[in-house]
Amino acid sequence: MNLSRPVQWLASLKVRFALMGAVLIMGSVWLTVVLALEGVGIQTRRAVMDVSHGHTQRLAAIVSSRVVGLQLLLRQAAAQLPLDKLSDNAAMLDHFNTRPSLFAMFDHHLLVATPDGTITAYLDASGARYPTASLSDWSYFTKTVQQQRPFVSEPHRSNVSGQSIVVLTMPLIDAAGQVVGVMAGGVSLVNNRLLMQLTDLGSASEGDSTLTFVMDSAGMLVAHPDTSRILRDARDDVQLTHLVESWVQQGSPVEPSGLSALLGDQIVSMAGVPDADWMVVQVAQASILLGGLQLIRTQLMWLGLAVSLAGGALLLLATMAITRPLKMLEKRALKMLDSTLPSDEGWPNVNGEVGQLSRVLRSALKQRQQIEATSHGLLARMEAVLGHSPVGILFTRDRKIELASASWLTLFGYGPEGLVGQSARVLYSTDAFYIDLGKRVGEAFSQGKPFDEEIEFVRCDGGLFWGRLQGAPVKADDPALGTIWVVEDITHERTQRQNLIWQSTRDPLTELYNRRTFETMLGDCVKDRRVKEPVSVLFIDLDHFKQINDTAGHAAGDDVLKDVSKRIWAQVRANDLVARLGGDEFTLLLLSCDGPMAVSVADKIRASIASFALEWQGQTLRIGASIGVVEIDESVPTVVAVLAAADAACYAAKHAGRNRVQLYRAVTL
Repeated sequence: MNLSRPVQWLASLKVRFALMGAVLIMGSVWLTVVLALEGVGIQTRRAVMDVSHGHTQRLAAIVSSRVVGLQLLLRQAAAQLPLDKLSDNAAMLDHFNTRPSLFAMFDHHLLVATPDGTITAYLDASGARYPTASLSDWSYFTKTVQQQRPFVSEPHRSNVSGQSIVVLTMPLIDAAGQVVGVMAGGVSLVNNRLLMQLTDLGSASEGDSTLTFVMDSAGMLVAHPDTSRILRDARDDVQLTHLVESWVQQGSPVEPSGLSALLGDQIVSMAGVPDADWMVVQVAQASILLGGLQLIRTQLMWLGLAVSLAGGALLLLATMAITRPLKMLEKRALKMLDSTLPSDEGWPNVNGEVGQLSRVLRSALKQRQQIEATSHGLLARMEAVLGHSPVGILFTRDRKIELASASWLTLFGYGPEGLVGQSARVLYSTDAFYIDLGKRVGEAFSQGKPFDEEIEFVRCDGGLFWGRLQGAPVKADDPALGTIWVVEDITHERTQRQNLIWQSTRDPLTELYNRRTFETMLGDCVKDRRVKEPVSVLFIDLDHFKQINDTAGHAAGDDVLKDVSKRIWAQVRANDLVARLGGDEFTLLLLSCDGPMAVSVADKIRASIASFALEWQGQTLRIGASIGVVEIDESVPTVVAVLAAADAACYAAKHAGRNRVQLYRAVTL
């Protein structure tokens, strides 16, 4: 029998099986590398888009805070106007001329107009005047009058200066709730305090190709790096035509949360400024932001192909060689995961198929180590990206911190490895707060929304600060992949907001509430006077206070007013409202307090003030308090009526000999 042919056939069959195995190995390794790199690329693009979107939202928040700030300044200026003289041009001009600092709030103009649109006073860089012009044809003016609320006009070119401007309006409302005029301030869109440096802030770093601009709901440019394009249609730029038209077709939504998308080779992120009906837009070239990732991806794909080819070739040689002792191979194979053992040590040195398999396993071990080294290199590059990110970025999984950017570590005061592996609980003040925060995060994610809140965090040294925390799952339907968080320090912004609120509601000398805040709260109580709980008002006028001012000076008088404020506070509850109307006049709003009870409180205050004594140059200076009390009911239906009744009761107390308490009802009987 000729055995050569069966042997040759068997040899040929072994070669065929070896080739098929090699091809399968090469294909599987190549497919694994491609799929892994594609997944990393998708996640990295999403992270870059989220960072870009967060940056755009912060720029929109900056613009919104500036608009609100200008509206607050305009409201304060409007509060100083003599409403009974709005039609008196001379009086209005005198008001503007005696307050030159008003123009410092707005860089183009400031004006006052009557409800029919007639301008009674106009202030710009050239001074105050009253032009023969009307605002009745301007939509933002008519909306302000009709809706009785502030507006931000559409961007337009000024008929007076030819500059590109927007106008902020504030209705002037009298005590009866009627609009008696409008105060408006114009802001230039070029080199202005509203949008200044915005387009520069849009670039993440020097040389960045990111384009940042602001447009209104019609697609008109409000801010642009090229100032000559302001007031032009954003669609005039061919690269932006499709983006703007798509947004307009959706109804021009102006939402602070905005959107982020990859359009061709552009990463586009948008965020709204609702107060002005504007959109802040950032457009960046994806090829520039992700160029390094593409290069690494290409290199790794070629490396994967080379590894797969090498692995297939080695497998082919191994299957055609002489088998080595299986027991020795088994022992060494069981130690492949032992990183302390050199990769070339312990393998059987024999020929045959076992020897070839031994070499394949040895090579596979080296390749795995190479792939791990490559993966570590990719991770190092990603950590470098995080290290240069201008915002704090954190990656958590199962509430454990796995990765933190340098900005995050610096913000929280930790070293390079100070947070990795710890529970996210260390970032917050109490267990209860951390548990409640987890519930709110879960609710947002379950609704398919990112998490976005202002949170009080704890630094490594125990110090507290306020930050804006934004988070989103890596993949919404797979929580096991973890969550990406972004934080920025907003302590300064919150402090500014709180200072503005404090200054607008408090009397600077006594730190009590001011007249405007008191009248607002009183107005709410008058509207709700049908509620069963009684509410009373006290009106306090100090007796003999002028003598202290004349004798000891105004500095001593100020100290007396501060002392009186403390004495009043000591006699009332925490939920009562105490205000200084001006001079030596104070007023109180006592909730859940009827007339007789209010008289009792007033008498305690009177007695406390009467015990005051100031020793001055051998003489003792004393003051007293005449107090009027009125309970809010149907007989005093308005704020004006309540204050008049309280003032009348106070006057009756003074007329009866001072240092007394007088109930309004007793006076009117």
